Amino acid sequence: MFMQRIPVNAIPIRRPREIIPKEAYGVAEMYTGAADEAANLASLVQLIETELVSSWEGNSKDTYFRDYDHLDRDLQTLSEELRYCASEIKYMTVTIYETVYLVDGKYIIE
Repeated sequence: MFMQRIPVNAIPIRRPREIIPKEAYGVAEMYTGAADEAANLASLVQLIETELVSSWEGNSKDTYFRDYDHLDRDLQTLSEELRYCASEIKYMTVTIYETVYLVDGKYIIE
C-alpha cells in the first residue's frame, strides 16, 4: 500500500468508525453449530422418554420423570439461546478510532 506523505500543515483528527470484527462471523458459526447439537440432544432425550413411557412402570418411571423430565426442554431452550447469541455476535460492531488529516479543507486518510 502506498503511504502518502502528510504535509507539515496537516491537522490530525481522530474519528470513530464502527466495524464488524472479522472474527465475529466465525464465532457466530460456532454458536450455531452448538445450537444444532443442543437441538439434536433435545430430540434424542425426547425419543428416550417416548421409549420409557411404553416400557417403564411404577416408582422407577415416576422417579425418572420427576428428576429428568425437564432435560429436553432445557436443551431446547439452550439451543434457542445459542441461536440468539449467534445472531447477535454475527452483526456485533466495535468502535475503532482512525487518524485522518485535514489539509486545505480536504481529509487525507493515512
